[in-house]
Amino acid sequence: MNTISFARGVPAAELLAVEQLADCAKTAIERDGASVLLYGHTLGYQPLREWIGERHGVDPGRVVVTNGSLQAFHFVLSAFAGAGRVIVERPTYDRPRSILSGFDEVPVDDDGLELD
Repeated sequence: MNTISFARGVPAAELLAVEQLADCAKTAIERDGASVLLYGHTLGYQPLREWIGERHGVDPGRVVVTNGSLQAFHFVLSAFAGAGRVIVERPTYDRPRSILSGFDEVPVDDDGLELD
C-alpha cells in the first residue's frame, strides 16, 4: 500500500513537470544569457511576470514572482500588517510561526478564536 505523507506540502516527484521546466530554463538562457542566473529584478523575472500578467489579465507591474508561498506570505504580512496584532489560529502551520514570532498568538478553543 502506498502512503501519502501529510507532513509537509511537498508534491510527489512524479507530479513535477521536469521536462517542461528544463525547456523553460533553456528558453530563458537562450533569450537572456547568463543574466538569468544572476540576481534579477526584485519583482521577479520580467518575461515570466509578463506571461503571468497576460494569462490572468493583470498588468505585469502588479505581478510579483516569489520563491514560494512562505516568501509571498512574508511579503504580504510585511506590506499589510505593520505594527500591531495579527490573529492566527493556534495550532497553525508551523512555517509561518517564525515569521509571525514578533506578533501575539491568539489561542483557539472548541468555539474558535479566543479574542479576550
